[in-house]
Order: sequence, then structure tokens, then C-alpha cells
Amino acid sequence: MAYLARLKSGNYTDSDIKAFYIEKRYDFGPFIREVGDFIAHPKRNKGGSFDAAIGIYSQVAFFQRYQGKDKKPLEPIGDCEWWLKPYLDRKVECYPPTVLKDKLKMSKSELKKKINSWFPCKERFPKRIEALNPFEFYDVVNFFCRLMGNNAAFQAGKVKNELKKALKENGIASINIDDFLIGTATILNGMKVELAEGVTANISIGVSKQRHTRVSGGAPELLASGGYLAITHPDGPLEISIQTETPKEHNLVDVGTILLDTEIDTERYFDRSLIHYPHPQLPQLNLKQDLQFVSSATPNVTAC
Repeated sequence: MAYLARLKSGNYTDSDIKAFYIEKRYDFGPFIREVGDFIAHPKRNKGGSFDAAIGIYSQVAFFQRYQGKDKKPLEPIGDCEWWLKPYLDRKVECYPPTVLKDKLKMSKSELKKKINSWFPCKERFPKRIEALNPFEFYDVVNFFCRLMGNNAAFQAGKVKNELKKALKENGIASINIDDFLIGTATILNGMKVELAEGVTANISIGVSKQRHTRVSGGAPELLASGGYLAITHPDGPLEISIQTETPKEHNLVDVGTILLDTEIDTERYFDRSLIHYPHPQLPQLNLKQDLQFVSSATPNVTAC
């Protein structure tokens, strides 16, 4: 295939990376499957990105609706929010089985079965709950709401190993994994996840923590987070994140979470024309636009 030949030569573009993910998405691990499915179906309603988005969204929504300043009572029987069951389902996965057994006196499988029994409608997002034992229901909910978990959907080390294996098995062992992952990030930038009830989530890329260089003097407003005078650079590790967009009538605050911190510094990859200054002396990379990746170009990533 032509795209494989270009990848092997080291002279490839984001189009060749797309072709690889689509062709190989059923052959390897979860990250390749997720990216391949995104390319094939730009608006996703399942997969790792969906799980990450709905996981953080349901936790924050639960807090705002039932624990915040204007909290409402959570009834064990009656109509409920579409995200309540996803909230409970994902909370089960936040705890080790030994903790669930100790605190709730149920194994993980028993707890999942119990939660399923509370929702008579077997739709993906049921909007009615019937927990006939309210004491048991409140024990579970009160335990779950003490902790807000927020783990990245993918880990950089595992993703890079998955890509190395996939590329090696296709005769492309010489390719630079960081280059390939940066190209992947530009492809994912701007894609969407559909949750439910009009709630969507946008994938974007950005710098997780901008780098600073110490200086002996300078304006106090240039203090870095560590408490020293510094020059702020626009670059740092590139992360892929996801941010919800909620209809105004829902009266819920939008939230974001990390899909993948690539741990790759942006300086050598992103064109300097992408730098802008939202505040004086605080440069940032403006990555909220259409981007293209070319492996043979210097730098590799530019605006379309």
C-alpha cells in the first residue's frame, strides 16, 4: 500500500497516519482502535474518549445537582438525570474490589448487578430509578460522592509501546514514535464526542504546562509558579484533552479532562507563527485551528 511505503521512507503526512489508523484499527490495542474509529466516524458515541468525557461530566453534574449550593434532593424512586446511571457505573470502576467489599459489603460484580436492578428501563441512559431499598441506595451514593476521580483515558508509555509494536509488525520499526504521535494529535484536534441530551464534547490539543526560564531580574508579574522570576515560553508537553459543551438550559458547568499527556515537548514540532500573546509577555501556542503534519517539514506542524 502506498501509505505504508511513505511511512517506511520517513516522508509522510497526516493523511498517511490517518490511513494507518483506519486500516489497522482492529488489529492492535485500544489507542489505535480509538483513533481509527474516530477517523472513520468523526462524531463518536462510544470508546475511551466517550468514557473519559462522560465520566468527568457525570461526576461534576452530580456534584452541582445534588451536593452544591443549590442542591436538590436525590430520590431513590422517580425520574432521574440521564447521566445518573453512567455516574454510578463508572464510580464502581474507581475503587479496588477490596475497598468496595469493606465499605459496601458487596463485590464489584454484586454492586454492578445491584445498580442495574435500580433502573427498570434497559436503555443506555435510563431516566427513571426505582431503588426499592433506600438505605442501601444512599449507602452506595454517599460513599461514591466522597471522591471525584479523574484519570487520563490513555497513558503515554502504554500508547507509545502499542504504536511501536504496531509499526514494527508492519515493517516500520525505524519511524520516530514521537513524530507519529504528534501527527496523531493534529488529526484528533477538533473532533467531537456525542454524549446524550444534546451534550457534546470537543477534543483539542494544547500545552499542559508551559516551560519557564529563570532570570536574575524582571517584573514581579513574571513570577513562575515556583515563586521565582522567569521568562515564560509558549512550549511544554503536548496533551490531548476533551471539553464538554452543555446546552444552557441544563444549568450545568462544562468540564474537561485529559485523554493523553503525550509527554512530548512542542518546541521542535510547532511552527512559531502559531504563537500568540493573549497577555503581554505571556506567549501561548494557538492550536484551536486546523493543523497539518508533514514529517519532512521543519517544523512539522503548521496551520492549514
